[in-house]
Amino acid sequence: MLLLALTAGLAALCRNRPPALRHAIWVAGLAGLVIMLPLSGLLPRLHLGLVAGGRAGLGPNLLLLAWLLPASLLLLAMVRNRIALGRMRRSAVPVSDPAILALAADIASQLGIRRSVDLVRHADPVPRTFGTLRPVILLPFGSDQWSRERLRMTLLHELAHVARLDAATGGLARFAAAFHWFNPLAWLSLRALGDLAERACDARVLANGAEPGAYARLLLETAREAAMGRPGWRGAAAMTDAENLEGRLRLILGRASREDRPRPVQLAAVTALAALVTLGLAPLRGEAPTHYGRLPAQAASSVFSSE
Repeated sequence: MLLLALTAGLAALCRNRPPALRHAIWVAGLAGLVIMLPLSGLLPRLHLGLVAGGRAGLGPNLLLLAWLLPASLLLLAMVRNRIALGRMRRSAVPVSDPAILALAADIASQLGIRRSVDLVRHADPVPRTFGTLRPVILLPFGSDQWSRERLRMTLLHELAHVARLDAATGGLARFAAAFHWFNPLAWLSLRALGDLAERACDARVLANGAEPGAYARLLLETAREAAMGRPGWRGAAAMTDAENLEGRLRLILGRASREDRPRPVQLAAVTALAALVTLGLAPLRGEAPTHYGRLPAQAASSVFSSE
């Protein structure tokens, strides 16, 4: 709770900074959350003595079970969604138009993407991206009738997700939310991460020459088409989301800065801060040691007498 509260506070302090920087802050906080549990088993324990120590009884074991069951169900849902995406990928039609493939290759080179990216078409009306090692960009069936400018802006947005590794960071957020399902801040972080990823991709589209008015119209048109289609696939980044579209449009049409990625020194500072906070919190224990308050000789005596 404390780690995510600090992360949310830092992100709020940077609310006027580029979305990519705030996204990096949330990613660093979530990474610390995921590694804190195994790290706490490796570091020496620092007992705070807030509650009495002792062996776990029936109550703590029941609490452990109450935590484990929802976490397991959420992890199974992640696996099921990934299987559904793989099934959808196999049923999709590969894009074979040489002009579209050449445009995608040119944009990928422009964004510094070296991995192979699959372009496919499906009945889903909203462009989507998923996959980390072998990314897949899903285009609607009617995309072959789009103008070159619309196709370019759409591919810029989706390939920006690939360049930023948003599939991996989104998976990290869902994994953290599954294990920390009882923590409202974990779900807040999952929602914030998805919203900031879309805004960061918007900024990258604008930074690569898209006209703000034309790009805003594209998002509105895509949202209109999405309203007539089927519900989206979980685990795939969609180009539009009705919940955050208004805020994105305000940012696109009114932004003064076109900075689309955090600076290396900012990333280094965020990573170092997250590492220090995680290392500082991981050893802490709220309970007292078993022989808390006894002299060493008394503690040893009680151990030997019990044996």
